[in-house]
Amino acid sequence: MWITGNVLPKLFYHFTYDLLFYGGVQSNYLDIATIERYTNIYKSVSKTTLTYDMACDPEALTQWAKHCYNTINENDKWLVYNFFRYLPHVDITEHFDISAFTPPTQPKSINAFRINVSQYQQVLDALLTMPDATPLQRLFCICSLVLGFYAGLRRGEVLRLRYQDIVASKNCPHSFIVHITSTKEGHPKNNKHRQITLYLPETQSAFLHELLKIKHNGDPCKPFVGYENEAISSRAHYYLLPITRALKAVFGKKTCFHHLRHSAAHQLKQQGLLLATQNPPSKNNNS
Repeated sequence: MWITGNVLPKLFYHFTYDLLFYGGVQSNYLDIATIERYTNIYKSVSKTTLTYDMACDPEALTQWAKHCYNTINENDKWLVYNFFRYLPHVDITEHFDISAFTPPTQPKSINAFRINVSQYQQVLDALLTMPDATPLQRLFCICSLVLGFYAGLRRGEVLRLRYQDIVASKNCPHSFIVHITSTKEGHPKNNKHRQITLYLPETQSAFLHELLKIKHNGDPCKPFVGYENEAISSRAHYYLLPITRALKAVFGKKTCFHHLRHSAAHQLKQQGLLLATQNPPSKNNNS
């Protein structure tokens, strides 16, 4: 369990545990003196407080990180950067964007992991069989998974998506329009609003239709995933965290929700290549 008032002690516990048992970026084994040097920044970083709600909010987490980085001793900035680099591998901070702190002299490193449809089904099965989960929690989780894998939505975009932002086609039951825009809870990355046309397999579209039906008489400005007036941190904990845990359990601890977006981009490219390489239908072919 996370202490909602301040998650830093547990973050540093996991950070230290990984250094002890898995080593660093370049070595699988670190001596104790190195680990002590990496973790001694806790004395400086712990002068601030990182609440659970702040950790779950991408913008609040980034603001906290910038404040820490700008106020810490210049000699310790590299050590803080190493701690920041660990945050995307933790379930509640997996959305943290390390690029803002990466030195311009350091080559960019992107984990391009992605999953295919068969692997997606493994994650879906894990969510369907979650122990002690309510039917609505399972539905919220699965709809979030569908939007991440097929629509390529970022974690924050799923959380901020409102009922009015997803529109089912009247002519095709498997087609949807998804609007990514600013809401009271935040803005899209770089304030870039967009519209996504989504065509889903029949089994996957059924999940979205079921949730749309449940939300039909509710406030259109309320979240699509979650209950009315439910805090964004609560929605992140109960509906996105199970997806992250399922991904890590099946594909390894470095897998995170954002890799669903990579998977969506890969699928789009494959579909585009398929369309581009298909032979055009013959003029004499009436089918």
